[in-house]
Amino acid sequence: LLNVTSCKITFAAANQVVSLGTSAITVPDTFTVRKNVTVDIVGASTTVTQSTHGQRAFIIVDSVYDTYPDSTEPKNYGIHVRFTNITFSDIGDRSSASAAVSNAGTDGVGVYASHLRSLVFSDCVFYRNSGRLGSGVYAENATYLLLDSCEFVGNDAVSGGGAFLRHVENVDV
Repeated sequence: LLNVTSCKITFAAANQVVSLGTSAITVPDTFTVRKNVTVDIVGASTTVTQSTHGQRAFIIVDSVYDTYPDSTEPKNYGIHVRFTNITFSDIGDRSSASAAVSNAGTDGVGVYASHLRSLVFSDCVFYRNSGRLGSGVYAENATYLLLDSCEFVGNDAVSGGGAFLRHVENVDV
């Protein structure tokens, strides 16, 4: 098992396009210690798109959140995730026969996040994504969400359009 306090995914080439196939980028659920774990995903005007329709690009779920102490420094436990300078474009299924924008579609095809301490997006664009709930971002059971200088354009969803938030304690836009 891993004992990790930080992880950084960097897309260094300017204006790079990253096309994901059938596998999303996931954060491992094998951390043994999750005290202030930080995950940074940094782009250089990077576009993340999907070559296989209907799949999520990023899945970040803290599966051991319920093991954190209730009273001893709870604010210091959990996963902190930051996305910077990334465009999430054409993720999901936009075909006319698609079930993506229906109750059978996928939630948060750009970023699906659950049970995080914080989720921060800076200088990100969510463009023409299609899903069931929050086609660009689906966040649930999070302590803090920040959308700093972000744009949501042309996203389709049954509910939430570009973003769907469920049980997020604090939100700054």
